[in-house]
Amino acid sequence: MRAVAALLAAALLAGCAGAGPGPTPAASPPRAASPAELGGWFDCLRERGEAVVSAHRGGPAPGFPENSLAAMARTLDAVPGALLEIDVQQSRDGVLILFHDDRLDRKSTGSGAVQATDWADIAKLRLRDRDGQVTDAAVPKLAEGLRLIVSRGAVAQLDVKRGVDLAAVVDAVGAANAAGHVIIITYTDADALALARLAPDLMQSATVRDAGQAERLIAGGVRRDRLLAWTGTRAPDIALFAALRAAGVEPIFGTLGSGPDSLDQQWLADGDGREFVQLERDGAVLIATNRAAAVTAALGPVSCRRQATSNI
Repeated sequence: MRAVAALLAAALLAGCAGAGPGPTPAASPPRAASPAELGGWFDCLRERGEAVVSAHRGGPAPGFPENSLAAMARTLDAVPGALLEIDVQQSRDGVLILFHDDRLDRKSTGSGAVQATDWADIAKLRLRDRDGQVTDAAVPKLAEGLRLIVSRGAVAQLDVKRGVDLAAVVDAVGAANAAGHVIIITYTDADALALARLAPDLMQSATVRDAGQAERLIAGGVRRDRLLAWTGTRAPDIALFAALRAAGVEPIFGTLGSGPDSLDQQWLADGDGREFVQLERDGAVLIATNRAAAVTAALGPVSCRRQATSNI
């Protein structure tokens, strides 16, 4: 991994696009971006043949549990320009939180179903890191995560779990002035169309198996300039990438996964990450990964810049 580390250092010195200095005490906070600006940034990436990464579950590390504010901040510090993929769950009394599993047992000091537990009880818990060690990190509310994202001029993909009130998530995004900083992940055509009815201007990632499916979603009300296409994790479909790009839709591909069979593990085993560069050349615009720093280093900086990092 020495080669990857060296590439990362070079990329950081060169200044990854979409990054930019965080707010300083003497400066105005970064202005909130609009969905149109976020959509335009993805258009730029597609048109210039560039790709960026999304850090799965916020980019956890030893001592930094997945979906924690600490992990999110660490990723944004270490990998300027990276997006964050974070998971949205909901307590029994309706509080939106950042948590992946349906149950509390594996990733916190609690037990039982998340959606059957009140927020007051969840708030007392502490998160476990990927090694199972208990940390000082508490389960964050979605509102806290959105505040962090907006304050850093960053972008987050919100993976809304089954049973969570989608309208409540849309309301929370609006309350945080985060509409230009989020991409809502949907898994079914019904969910994609429901989101388009609730919030047509928001960016969304929809599962797309062929270009015809994307066109059907667009015909049903999903805005073409707000649609990203999730194309899976098993093998890049270059023909699908090309068809989507020709239709003005940005393809997403995931190299994430656990164990030695994941593409993250396989492609970074030799330390150079050239397969990620090839994936970019093949047409992926957003790469979801568990190895955000290494993949960003392999890809290098991009020329498209987001306006969200400009101060007013």
